[in-house]
Amino acid sequence: PGKMFNRNAGYLQQHPEEFDRQFFKISPEEANHLDPQVRLLLEIVWEALEDAGIPTHSVRGSNTGVYIGLTASEYGILLGMPNDNINQ
Repeated sequence: PGKMFNRNAGYLQQHPEEFDRQFFKISPEEANHLDPQVRLLLEIVWEALEDAGIPTHSVRGSNTGVYIGLTASEYGILLGMPNDNINQ
């Protein structure tokens, strides 16, 4: 318990609870169940728009698409597990 034996892995640099749900107008309940990968995606898309100099209000209501592929998300499974079964 408490040990990982992976050679390669990707880890979040910030704790998922640091996600600014109010900035994205997400309710506390929804934020609690939002996969950390989706939280990160929201932040990165916002940063990409800022870095490109695209005002976010200019894409609201426009025919703009963002296409994302995501696999291997165990977060939903972890949400259904009792806390004592999750290694922290």
